[in-house]
Amino acid sequence: DPYVIKNLGIKDQEKPTLNLIGDSEIDLIQNTSYVELGATATDNIDGDISDKIIIIENINNSVLGTYFVSYSVSDSSGNKKTDTRKVNVIE
Repeated sequence: DPYVIKNLGIKDQEKPTLNLIGDSEIDLIQNTSYVELGATATDNIDGDISDKIIIIENINNSVLGTYFVSYSVSDSSGNKKTDTRKVNVIE
């Protein structure tokens, strides 16, 4: 029970879950726009914390290569979960 855990002063050490929407690796045709599919996050104490996900994306869709989109989320106890999506810019 989250209420009991908080009120008993028990430290929450469980990381949130972070789930990418869509595939963890995608191919993007050169010079087409990258469309972020997003992710969801849930915590054992805080519930749905999807709105706290930080997404960092540095894809240059005009240059062939492999890029990574990083996702991170932290719960109210400071437990952090990260994930990445691999984006291959192809011809």
